Amino acid sequence: MKDKFNAHHFEDKEGCYEAIYEFFESFSLPPARKYLLSALMAAESKNIWKHGGPVDLLYFFERLESLVKSVIAISKRGYRDDAVIVMSSPWYTPDITQLHLFCGTYDNYMAWDYVPRALSIKEYHNPYKALEKFAGYCNKKEWREILQYIKSYALGSNSLADLSIDIELLHISQLLQKMLEACHLIYVRIKVKHTPTALEK
Repeated sequence: MKDKFNAHHFEDKEGCYEAIYEFFESFSLPPARKYLLSALMAAESKNIWKHGGPVDLLYFFERLESLVKSVIAISKRGYRDDAVIVMSSPWYTPDITQLHLFCGTYDNYMAWDYVPRALSIKEYHNPYKALEKFAGYCNKKEWREILQYIKSYALGSNSLADLSIDIELLHISQLLQKMLEACHLIYVRIKVKHTPTALEK
């Protein structure tokens, strides 16, 4: 069977946005945050990740890598959708009573669980700014290597610090959180549908 996450999948706008849809159909934002932050904490310590079975974390990182590929393509190729951008003053404080702009439709969580915590006001209004920051930090190959390091050391008894792995983990954490939250805003605001006609170019 053809791998739908191969390079060709991310060559067009529709494929990139479909990857965002598929990620958040697998993980809503609150548990995605939990997987990411717990993996980062485990990777920088000698504690093995224990928030589920190893297969759970492996599956999360498989989806996360696909998300990263789509984010980089969206940013580098200008695959934007105007429906995502909130047209208001960039300094205007977001109104969190407008749930349709940021909140997922899941029964097990409250609206507060979906409020972006890593995004600036400008990035909340225009999530593509956060994606540009993420994609500008390093290229697709380098991000893949970083994710591999985090995944491997989260599931092992060694830490990145002990092995002198040169990764700016705090900055990496901030960028990954921004990326997740920005992608979730995109997912919510344009309500990506899993159909061939999901997005018009």
